[in-house]
Amino acid sequence: MIGGFALRFGSAGNSARVTVIVLAGVQILVFLGGMSRNRRASGIVPLLGAIALVVLLSQASARQWFKRPL
Repeated sequence: MIGGFALRFGSAGNSARVTVIVLAGVQILVFLGGMSRNRRASGIVPLLGAIALVVLLSQASARQWFKRPL
């Protein structure tokens, strides 16, 4: 789902950025919830990817890029 929004980054506005941040946050919470039940890390790469998305899309430069005139 996040990949679909990534394809629209060039023409989408700030709402796409916020949506991806929310979806990545949900992915982090689901991973941590599953990890607390099973006590094992199953696929740390998606977790790291979601964290990277939240950090990078929350920066001021990303905010300015998404608020540019289309």
